[in-house]
Amino acid sequence: MTKRFHIVRIADHYTVLINGGSLDGLKIGDKLTVWDEDHATEIVDEASNSSLGKYPAKKAIIKVSECFDKFSVCVNNDSSISDVFAKSNAIGLALKQNAQRSSLNVKDDEIEELTFFSKFPIKNGDTATLEKQ
Repeated sequence: MTKRFHIVRIADHYTVLINGGSLDGLKIGDKLTVWDEDHATEIVDEASNSSLGKYPAKKAIIKVSECFDKFSVCVNNDSSISDVFAKSNAIGLALKQNAQRSSLNVKDDEIEELTFFSKFPIKNGDTATLEKQ
């Protein structure tokens, strides 16, 4: 079963904190999917008219940038330079490392700034699951 974490703090438009850290097996660079379970689409079997379950949409893919024992700092995994280009040559890699981070769609009134740089908005309590490596 996939370990489920939750968004516990929104630091800014680029950074969220989750309730999982190194004691949960997370490490810097791990990627997690943030799910929209509040607006999941019900899947119905037309033949039997029975529900097959709900399909939650993805809100974002986030990446662990700092990892502590019981929580992690995560940033948007999306950037303005494609991974394919970045991996293809040294110039692409340098551009990716210096690329401006893409903003996460977060609830502005839930932002609580911290002292580090940092279609549905991410909100406190959202579930995040570790991407398969």
